Amino acid sequence: MFYKKETYPRISELVICTVKKILPTSIFCDLDEYLKKEGLIHISEIAPGRIRNIRDYVVENKKIVCKVIGVDESKGHIDISLRRVNESERLGKLNDRKQEEKAEKLLEQVAKKTSISLEEIYQKAGKRIIEEFSLLNTCYKKLVSGDEKLLTNLGIDKKIASELTKIVLNRRKLKSSQN
Repeated sequence: MFYKKETYPRISELVICTVKKILPTSIFCDLDEYLKKEGLIHISEIAPGRIRNIRDYVVENKKIVCKVIGVDESKGHIDISLRRVNESERLGKLNDRKQEEKAEKLLEQVAKKTSISLEEIYQKAGKRIIEEFSLLNTCYKKLVSGDEKLLTNLGIDKKIASELTKIVLNRRKLKSSQN
């Protein structure tokens, strides 16, 4: 994902992590959705019951879904849990991530059509959408439901807003004609 949040995650939030370092009693993970944030999974939060070898549950560089169980911003500590995430939550989070990656591709198309860099598109449109809706995909769904002035009402440049609206609506028409 191109966009990374600069804040700290909320307690009980599900996050996608990349296992970075495995120690005898803990695991360090990079939080993929957050800029330069790292979480720690204590051995007691890996799986229920006795754990003989942590490597039976995780391997380095593997993507996992965890739940945030503690945040100490003053120390920069984020405690996360692997065992508190059930299968349906894990699949839901992975599906949300997949949908958001597709939504980002639409911003890339806008960048190509308007000859503006992707970073600039994020500055002018992406960040505003995420601040308002928390996900690009949520905004796109609202656009499809008929609120075509939504992007200009957010203060997004008219050229970018009209191009993004056109691409989102066109993509929706293609999907509905395929079904």
